[in-house]
This record gives sequence, C-alpha cells and structure tokens, in this order.
Amino acid sequence: MFEVETLKFATLATVSRCGMVWFSEDVLTSEMIYQHYLMRLMQDDYDANGEDPEPSKKQTEGMNQPPNQPEFVDPSKSVNRKIRKQCVDSMRSMFDDSETSCFMTTTLDYASTLTHVMDFTRMTVLESFFALMRRGITNVIDYNENHSDFPLEQA
Repeated sequence: MFEVETLKFATLATVSRCGMVWFSEDVLTSEMIYQHYLMRLMQDDYDANGEDPEPSKKQTEGMNQPPNQPEFVDPSKSVNRKIRKQCVDSMRSMFDDSETSCFMTTTLDYASTLTHVMDFTRMTVLESFFALMRRGITNVIDYNENHSDFPLEQA
C-alpha cells in the first residue's frame, strides 16, 4: 500500500495495476486535516506504525493476553506520551477552525499568495510544518531524558 499526494510521476503501467482511493482537497476540510496531524503528533512511534496513540478498550478487548498477568508499561513511554499531549494541547487553539479567523488557515491563505520556488500545495506546507513540530516535541523529550535533574515542564 502506498500513500502519495499525486500520481504526477506514475507510469501508465503502475496506474493500471493499482486500486486507488483518491480524496480531492475539496473533500477534506482544513479542520479534518488539522485534527489528523494533531492526533499523529501524539503518537510515540509516528514513523514506525500508523496506530492510534492510545488504543480504546474496544480495540484491546480481543487481544491475546495471559489471564491474571499484569501488563508491563514502560514508564518513559507514559511520560513521553504526557509530554506529547501537553505540547499538542498547547498549540491546539491555533488550529481551531470553528472560529471566524483560524491562525493556521489565515497563515496558509497568506502563504499561498507569495512567490514560491516549488509548487505550493496546502498539504505539502502542512506536512512540512507538522514535521517541524514533531521534531520540536522530540527535542523536548530528548532534553528531559538527558536532563532528569532539571527537565522542561509545562508552565
């Protein structure tokens, strides 16, 4: 399975052998895209898998777990998840598209009016933005792991 933004460079042979699901940018609202990326920022292993950050009880009911065995929970993962959630919660208001002027939408609209070296697409810009945010969150987690005596905390 491949996820691509466009089929601009796909050959006819590739396209003819693939089943595709395509979503136009007109179908996906900005709010949907923002919420998707914010949820992905809270994942521990963003690049390794596409799982939800915290599986629901319904999702874990059918899993094979030995009876009466306590599940081992890595404390660092719990702390890292908390830090990720705090970081995402602190920036969530910038993505509230229900208000009359959403910061991110206004910024994207302005950026689209500027001259760019490469083709400007909303998805490319958002992907780059969230990659930078993800790295920033990872830097906070790395700092806290290496400086346990004086960790960064939410103000």
